[in-house]
Amino acid sequence: MQPTQKKTFGLSQAVGIAVILFLLAAGVWTAAQFGPYLPNAFNRIGAALINLTQTFIPAQKLTVSIDQTTTVSGEKVTFSWVHTNPKKEGVYSLLYPCITGAYVGMQVTTGEKTLLCDTPSDIYSDTNSITLITVSENDGTTTIPITLSFTQIEDTEASLSATAIVTVQTESDTNVTDSTTDIKPIEPTITGTPATNPTQPVTTDGGKKAVTAGTTTQKVYPITNTKTPAPYGKTDLAPRVLEIGVINKITNEFTATSSLRVYDRIAVRFVVENLGSSASGHWQFSAVLPTFPMHIFESEGQQSLEPGDRIEYTIGFDQVEPDVDGRFVINVDPTSSIAEASESNNIATTTIRAKSN
Repeated sequence: MQPTQKKTFGLSQAVGIAVILFLLAAGVWTAAQFGPYLPNAFNRIGAALINLTQTFIPAQKLTVSIDQTTTVSGEKVTFSWVHTNPKKEGVYSLLYPCITGAYVGMQVTTGEKTLLCDTPSDIYSDTNSITLITVSENDGTTTIPITLSFTQIEDTEASLSATAIVTVQTESDTNVTDSTTDIKPIEPTITGTPATNPTQPVTTDGGKKAVTAGTTTQKVYPITNTKTPAPYGKTDLAPRVLEIGVINKITNEFTATSSLRVYDRIAVRFVVENLGSSASGHWQFSAVLPTFPMHIFESEGQQSLEPGDRIEYTIGFDQVEPDVDGRFVINVDPTSSIAEASESNNIATTTIRAKSN
């Protein structure tokens, strides 16, 4: 008959049992404390599964050129321009400063007409080019800056402008000995019945021949508001809400509407544009979504925006609290990591209300 062996617990076994009991107790306590919040946690996860699309829209740009930057007085030059990414329809106007003894004329269907200095003249061309005649009565060379501005139809200020410079030489400064060019000021071709209050002739210093201006517009177009980037300028990112609507959960297409239901995938279209004069570099935005519970979406780093560039976004989300006015908030550069010309326009908001039935 074998002797009975008595089992004993060592120190390590006792410690192991204590750890197991502690973990069980901690699990029970955690379940009791956080169990009521688990549904909201899953709701938050669901709300975070948002839909975000974006479209980059480069800034419109205006560039001008002259086929001959140095010309003889009275000869014709071709003034051309390229307008990329125009946003809306508008009007082009030409402007040059008043310079003693210097004139600029334009070739028109009826002949040639002198453009009045320091006064914008509207121009129209299907080919984005016009023929100009630059005249100088001065000795030596005369430099004339010619500025083209573009003004959108509903605006009162020019949104874009660009300048080309032409140097005009008188005939005596060139090697031309037999020129048929008339270097006198260009006389405009007048057709039809004269206006009751015709434009007064423009005279030059020294009693030289007067120049009668052609038809001019009376509207003044300031040209100081250009969006040409300055190397020392600052970024100015500004968001703006465009419209509210819904996203089709199958086709992922956006439809603008103010009739929202709680079961819809509600969406907001907004734009962020660089209104400043310097490239933004990489930047971020946050969006406060009117979900239940509220969710804050943090974007990834966004591409750099040059002055005038913009990105249009569509952000969709589910689980909106029904029958209450929820706030949708876009905050650009929420950490103020970019030195901007203005921080006061970094936030855009709108109200969203979804019906429960």
